[in-house]
Amino acid sequence: MAGAKLLAREIVRTRAATSRLHTNKAHLIDMNARLSEQLGLVKVAGTLQKSGEVMAAVNRLVKVPQLMGTMRAMGREMARAGFIDEVMTDGLDSVAGVEGEDEAADEAVAAVLAEVAGEDVAALAGAGAVPRAKLPGVAAAAEEEGADVDELKARLEAVRG
Repeated sequence: MAGAKLLAREIVRTRAATSRLHTNKAHLIDMNARLSEQLGLVKVAGTLQKSGEVMAAVNRLVKVPQLMGTMRAMGREMARAGFIDEVMTDGLDSVAGVEGEDEAADEAVAAVLAEVAGEDVAALAGAGAVPRAKLPGVAAAAEEEGADVDELKARLEAVRG
């Protein structure tokens, strides 16, 4: 019986020692994780310090007031170039007679609409519409169209004949 008690005590002590070993292992793993975290923070701090040094060196090299002055001057020149381009375009358009072309194009569009839709265009367009009879070239076009229609009718009668 004494041997069994001694054996039972040893088993209990072994189990307690095993439990302590597991606890110590968990503590060591926790300490390893904390040390790894600390090492990572130290590396990040070193990197940030180097980054700060680089930023300071860049700030020493770049003269902000001079850069701002250069940017303002460049903005003024770009505005002048845009204004000069606009003036040149307007001048070239007036020399080339583009303004007269716009009016001629409007008249041509009105004539085509009058031919296609007849008198209905004046009714649709409202107060600013030009009557069909007043449009240049419309009367002549209508006469030519009438002659063409008469010729086609004569041909049809000849074929039926």
